[in-house]
Amino acid sequence: MFNAYFGSPYNENVLEGHYTNLWTQINDVKSPLDQYGFSWDDTKQMLVASHHVWDIKGVVT
Repeated sequence: MFNAYFGSPYNENVLEGHYTNLWTQINDVKSPLDQYGFSWDDTKQMLVASHHVWDIKGVVT
């Protein structure tokens, strides 16, 4: 039904892989957002935090 609706040639395994990859990416962004100091910048469409927050988290900037 998906292929008929969207006119795509994907099989179930390919779609499942894309779905899994998408959820992994969503969780990679959501996890820091649940922590103090991180936020989402709508203008830049990216996760942001001050240098101080990155230093506390042990991330080299």
